[in-house]
Amino acid sequence: MAYCQKCGKQIGANDRFCKNCGTKLSRSACDEKSASQPKEKPLVKRHCPVCKDTNGADPRSLTGLSNCPVCNGRKFNLVPENMPQCINCGGTGIIQSDGLIGDSDQICRICGGKGYAWNR
Repeated sequence: MAYCQKCGKQIGANDRFCKNCGTKLSRSACDEKSASQPKEKPLVKRHCPVCKDTNGADPRSLTGLSNCPVCNGRKFNLVPENMPQCINCGGTGIIQSDGLIGDSDQICRICGGKGYAWNR
């Protein structure tokens, strides 16, 4: 299953444009890459762990008017199919602050806030 990287709607294997938002899709791997190169892993749609409780808003925002910095308010991220949860943030996408004044929670640098990463 493949999804549009802009709007997240499911797309067909031979589609050149997303039927929902019109975004031009990248050409298939067989057109651009030789058979000797490894194929890219298919992407799957996962709920954004950073804004799951704020309906697409940045949870660190006091006003709630700015979009999530990870998914830009879409409420989902596209990640490789077999990617495990990030061990740095535990899949939350956020590194909790120490509770000091002026200290705020930060987006995980390992997974970029998506909650999934190739752990080394």
